[in-house]
Amino acid sequence: SVWRVRKQSLHRIDRPVVSLDSDSSEVTTSIAFDPVLPYLYNAESNGTIRVYDVKSGMLVNKLSTAKMENPGMGMEKERVVFMQSLNETHDSMLLTGSQDGTVRVWTKHYKPGAERQVVAFSAAPVPSMMRKVGSHAMTYGWQHHTSTLFASGSIAPGVLYSWNLEQELCVDQVELGADFTVAAQIASQEGPVIAVGSYAGAIKMVDFRDPGKVVSESQSHETRIVGMAFGVGDHQSHLVSCALDGEVKFHDTRMAKLAPPFKRLEVHESSSRRVQVLQGHPNASVFATASANVVTAWDFAGTRLSSARYGANFLSTQKASVWALAFHPLQLRLAAGGHGNTVVWE
Repeated sequence: SVWRVRKQSLHRIDRPVVSLDSDSSEVTTSIAFDPVLPYLYNAESNGTIRVYDVKSGMLVNKLSTAKMENPGMGMEKERVVFMQSLNETHDSMLLTGSQDGTVRVWTKHYKPGAERQVVAFSAAPVPSMMRKVGSHAMTYGWQHHTSTLFASGSIAPGVLYSWNLEQELCVDQVELGADFTVAAQIASQEGPVIAVGSYAGAIKMVDFRDPGKVVSESQSHETRIVGMAFGVGDHQSHLVSCALDGEVKFHDTRMAKLAPPFKRLEVHESSSRRVQVLQGHPNASVFATASANVVTAWDFAGTRLSSARYGANFLSTQKASVWALAFHPLQLRLAAGGHGNTVVWE
């Protein structure tokens, strides 16, 4: 349960549980755990989504988001960059968001031959013919208790769209500025607040209860923001952000203006300054960073909990960069994906 994982004491997350080999050379673009069923979802750069049983390590099903582009032109690859499990306690569904703005909801996705798309729409309301010209990759955020999907990108990278997924309706949009291109976003699970980070290292806090929507902003980093996470419980007012250069900063969001960071870390190893991704746990004050093939877990006090190395398999010594991370929503389990396989630790 959410209560149990919030009360659980934080510990090292570096014991290998399973390595899920896809026999594919495609890059992993997104990972998600099912909170109730024993499944892990792995999206690849060619539009394939693999459904694995974490207990057995077996491939359960494969989904494809490829779509016909033009007659005689073959299939267009739809790169999935966001996944979220829905309706977990009833008929489980899978929400996917693609780089071009296409959002899909799948049902029976873990049953070969029975999978079905029940929803498909564009999260950035622009003509489809314009998506490929001068467009930016989409970013997504999800707020569980309101069933709200946030999206930004395409030809309007400075606009944040708010979608009520139950109604399939865009209920709000926020202008972030012509010079603000969203590179990462994270929605608070405690209230109608979302943090958005830009390619230039700036952060803006959006509160949908405020008439002006954008309630604070800060030039927090000098390089692109690769990820952010909100704390929970005693740390619910804290936001952590990470930039491409490996700099991590902790912010207090209770200030009227986003206060200067109260803590700063350098998470990278000396051999690699770049950090590809930061991912927070939705129900625990812990987050993970990936630098090359090193995955590190941290708490919101800035303490390093553990580090693990990602490879082609548990016995491999070959370096392979990590491009996607995901926490299990109800457990202290962490998954990392790069080239060819996904590794799960606890």
